[in-house]
Amino acid sequence: MLSDLVLFSAAEKAKTLVGKEKREKRKQQALAKAERVQKVTLACEGQTCKAHKMVLSACSPYFKALLEENPSKHPIIILKDVSYIHLQAILEFMYAGEVNVSQEQLPAFLKTADRLKVKGLAETPSSIKREG
Repeated sequence: MLSDLVLFSAAEKAKTLVGKEKREKRKQQALAKAERVQKVTLACEGQTCKAHKMVLSACSPYFKALLEENPSKHPIIILKDVSYIHLQAILEFMYAGEVNVSQEQLPAFLKTADRLKVKGLAETPSSIKREG
């Protein structure tokens, strides 16, 4: 009777480990698939950055419209007249909610953010400014 109990426990452990391994493998596959689907490559000045479609779309109506008009699994967006340093700073702002930019870079940085319509950095329409 005791040997039956020990065999049963060993079999149950093996079943649990196999189930756990299968769940972990499915989880990793789902994460890998989500990673491939959500990535966007942004290119400027001969350099690239990666970002997530959802983050870009949530933070910029410019990127949202661009990504909706061009559905692709892994789009590459080439940004003309955008400084790579400014792009990195804009992505930092999108992901972290804040960014440090030097005083001398601030006007050009804000102009880039305005062209890319980054929420929280871009100019608001004049009608909204007058109301506030």
